[in-house]
Amino acid sequence: MTQALSNILRWGMNPQEAVEQPRFASYSFPSSTFPNKYEPGKLRIEAGVSDETVEELRRRGHDVDRWPRLSWSAGGVCAVLRDAERGVFFGGADPRREGCVTAL
Repeated sequence: MTQALSNILRWGMNPQEAVEQPRFASYSFPSSTFPNKYEPGKLRIEAGVSDETVEELRRRGHDVDRWPRLSWSAGGVCAVLRDAERGVFFGGADPRREGCVTAL
């Protein structure tokens, strides 16, 4: 997911930190599954995003619903980064879904 990748590249988080951060989803575009439902202006945001941020989005015209923290509906991401200089891998498994990180 772009949000997890941004957390790693922009904010310097390790993979586990990145996949555990609160997420949001826009429903302004048709879904990829039939019947391709969409809800213009709808955002769903996990708990953990500040109330001030949610209120500002509403002030700007978005219809915002809250998800509970680590909601299954926010998707599931696993990530692996390779540190070539040290020859190690770092992984992160999303607690929203089944998954784990293991050493080989």
